[in-house]
Amino acid sequence: MVLGVWDGVVEVEKDGSKERAGAGRTGGSRQRPGQAMLPRSFIDARKRERCAVAIAELVQKPDSGRPTTAQIVKQARIGRAAFYELFGSLDGALEFACAQAGSWLSAPVARAGRGPGSWAERLAAAIEALARGVAERPAIAELYFVHRPRLLPPPEPPDEVMQALAIVLEEDRPYGRHPLGNEHTELVCGGVVSVLRSRLRRDAATTTPALTGELVQLALACYGPTAATDARLRTIEGRA
Repeated sequence: MVLGVWDGVVEVEKDGSKERAGAGRTGGSRQRPGQAMLPRSFIDARKRERCAVAIAELVQKPDSGRPTTAQIVKQARIGRAAFYELFGSLDGALEFACAQAGSWLSAPVARAGRGPGSWAERLAAAIEALARGVAERPAIAELYFVHRPRLLPPPEPPDEVMQALAIVLEEDRPYGRHPLGNEHTELVCGGVVSVLRSRLRRDAATTTPALTGELVQLALACYGPTAATDARLRTIEGRA
């Protein structure tokens, strides 16, 4: 299991003990005795993720402005040269961090939407996955839902989370296409996201899983109740 990646050295757990493996930089220092060579792409991917997390942590601070390169490299514990090699610019780093946050939040939604059960049950599972993701990674969620508009230059890129929810809403829905079409889907998805954004702004991200039942009811309100929906809602409310 990988425990961490720091400046080209990966710490792993093997047989209950910790070992360190070098990244094998091209043109870098020679391999130390006992170090295994790891792909440069692996190390670079982990550094990008550390920068994304660093940016999320920096924008959480009170009265924080746009993070600077100096702040990000210090928080992420990487060199300035490596930063520019990975992102090219500060804007590139901020765009990557917001896109990565969107992927981290939307991937569980998409997986839940492809799961078993009726349309209503899959939609409920998708919303539940999103609420849980917000609670488990509040800094990432706040970066994406609250700070992304001010960090990225216009035009703002498509919302990955809204798209993931929209796919679940539209796919195999038993009630046919709503007369309002895509605008209606956007309204429903926007309502779910707005509730989560409000909790993040109030520093109440940990309470979002308890809202799952209400969020599902909000999403299904315009489509009419079904027995499967009612059963699913009772299950969710029993866990909240």
